[in-house]
Amino acid sequence: MTGGWYAMKRGWLDHEVFAGDQHNDRSAFVWLIEHAAYCSTQTVVRGREIALERGQLSYSVRFLAAKWGWTKARVEGFLKRLKRAEIIRTVSRQSLGQPSGEGSDSHASGQMVITICNYAKYQDANSARGETLGQPSGEGSDSRSDEIQTKNNNRTSKYIYGTISGVSEVDADFEKFWSAYPKRAGQNPKKPARHMFAKLVRGGVDPNDIIDGAKKYAKQMAGERKFNTEFVAQAKTWLNQERWKDDDSASAVDPIEAVWMA
Repeated sequence: MTGGWYAMKRGWLDHEVFAGDQHNDRSAFVWLIEHAAYCSTQTVVRGREIALERGQLSYSVRFLAAKWGWTKARVEGFLKRLKRAEIIRTVSRQSLGQPSGEGSDSHASGQMVITICNYAKYQDANSARGETLGQPSGEGSDSRSDEIQTKNNNRTSKYIYGTISGVSEVDADFEKFWSAYPKRAGQNPKKPARHMFAKLVRGGVDPNDIIDGAKKYAKQMAGERKFNTEFVAQAKTWLNQERWKDDDSASAVDPIEAVWMA
């Protein structure tokens, strides 16, 4: 069959069967579609919250190169080809808010927002009720699709990160982080930590850097005999302060964390 389309669950590209395989151009484009926002959301870019519309994602060339097993030059060339074919649009971090064509391509290696053109063509399908999901922001639509798009935008981020369709890459990385993070006496809510972790990763932070930082922090707490005490920072606080970047992760910790963060 050559017509129609088929559905693939988020996270299939990271299955252990494909471990170690280098991406080709086709699978790299599928990766972009898989990691694009399913509905409107927020991401963090260098400490600044950026709104992502449906069909958009935000990563750096360096991050994509690491994920795909490519050089930065190959990633940049691939994205340029997609742009010339009008398959994607990009906005660089330095010129955020301006079309990529108005800025310099010298910014291509930095953080950027990527828009999948015709995202609806790749993702929209008839649901069990026979409804068609709405079109991406900026494309023409009738009143019915507008109504459905509004419903999509009101859905929670769990649709974006794959908790409906299966365990996503972000969720799997978070569980690795949570296992590595030192145990704490008292409150240390998991849900807000998961949300902050996902925002950071979508903002271009390498999850392995965060996980490695958590391991170093756990070792430090154990060495100072503070493991499983109130002196261990709540995970959300530690993530929000970007403390995986600390050389010794020795920032002062208030033993009485804010209750509202629970």
